Amino acid sequence: MEDLLTLDRYISSIQGQGRSWGRASWIGGGFYGLVMGLFLLWGLGPSWGLQRIAISAGVALVAGCLFGFLFSTFLQWWLTRMAKAIYRGIGPYAASPPPGRDFQYRLPCTWKKSPTMGVGGVLFIASDALAFVPHSRNLPRDRGSIEIPLGSDTFLEIAEQPVKRWQRTLFSEIPPILRLGGAQETWDLLVPDPEGVAARLRSILGTS
Repeated sequence: MEDLLTLDRYISSIQGQGRSWGRASWIGGGFYGLVMGLFLLWGLGPSWGLQRIAISAGVALVAGCLFGFLFSTFLQWWLTRMAKAIYRGIGPYAASPPPGRDFQYRLPCTWKKSPTMGVGGVLFIASDALAFVPHSRNLPRDRGSIEIPLGSDTFLEIAEQPVKRWQRTLFSEIPPILRLGGAQETWDLLVPDPEGVAARLRSILGTS
């Protein structure tokens, strides 16, 4: 079975998204530093006089900067590690195609059920069938495979990813999604290079 995208494409996409996490990192770091500073200010007590203000401010600054740096670094490491496991089908991240179909391609991706909920797994592709199989790290209710019906009304398009206002505040860049659907239902898929993936899928499925 052929992978629609290379593993390097997933890793480079994660690294590229790291720029958009900067705002979230520093907002989180600022909040963490403020909490640490206030806690230390309260803990030192009035007997320290003005020194406790200087000490608390210094600790808040250092703690906030450290948190901001480590958050972005850790998130990028963790997502890269998970992407490799899903791509290679390791352990609980393995996903097998449903029986009874001759699937020729696979596409690890995230199905965005809602602006705040994503289900990770693999989209298996044949010229006459599509099936999304979540990995077992998802919530139990989201682990069942889904066969996506194909018909004359099936379409593919690149769309703006639906997000909440707080997500736009935290992240400076929101990547677009690949929208797959028909007359009854649509599926929003988060993949690297959605334009390229859409072109490949149109060629395989013979759809618009």
